[in-house]
Amino acid sequence: MEMLSYLILTILYLLASTIAVAFGAAAYSAAGFFGYLCMVCYGIDAFLKGRALNKGELAQGLHVVTKKTPVSPQA
Repeated sequence: MEMLSYLILTILYLLASTIAVAFGAAAYSAAGFFGYLCMVCYGIDAFLKGRALNKGELAQGLHVVTKKTPVSPQA
């Protein structure tokens, strides 16, 4: 689910940055640059999450599974 939201954000940043750069003013060009930078970051993260999903890993961080066995008192 998180990978899908990152893909959507990547597309939205691409559209918004392209529109901002199209205005041609210096401030809009700077905003477009940082928008493209965010787009690349979200795209890389979506790619890494997709690759981890194909490997069967968890989407967020590492999760160590520990098995606890109950100990009953000896009679």
